[in-house]
Amino acid sequence: MSGMIYKDREFSEPVVLQGATLSTKQGIYAILVPDMSFYPWPYRVVFFGEADNVAKQVTPKHAQYNEWVGAAAGTDIFVAVHNTGRMTAKKRQAAADELVSAFCNEAMSCSAV
Repeated sequence: MSGMIYKDREFSEPVVLQGATLSTKQGIYAILVPDMSFYPWPYRVVFFGEADNVAKQVTPKHAQYNEWVGAAAGTDIFVAVHNTGRMTAKKRQAAADELVSAFCNEAMSCSAV
């Protein structure tokens, strides 16, 4: 299976966050947890974010990390990244907010920062 598509944005194939070598470039990222009720990818989005340097942002030091761990309920946390090229921080944040609006609801506890 190739990367995931959210709102016409292509994300990388999900990788386990722990031990992952993430891009040091800017991007929009999706934090995912396993959920077999989702199709075609067995992952539920719990967070969308944006960063100038994805590798520095998506770490256990992230402000929402404990929420990700709780959502994973003892399973692995996954991350998928959308390369945003030269998009400004303001445009990346707007795009992350748009993804939250399109894919998240109270039942999913999905958010963005």
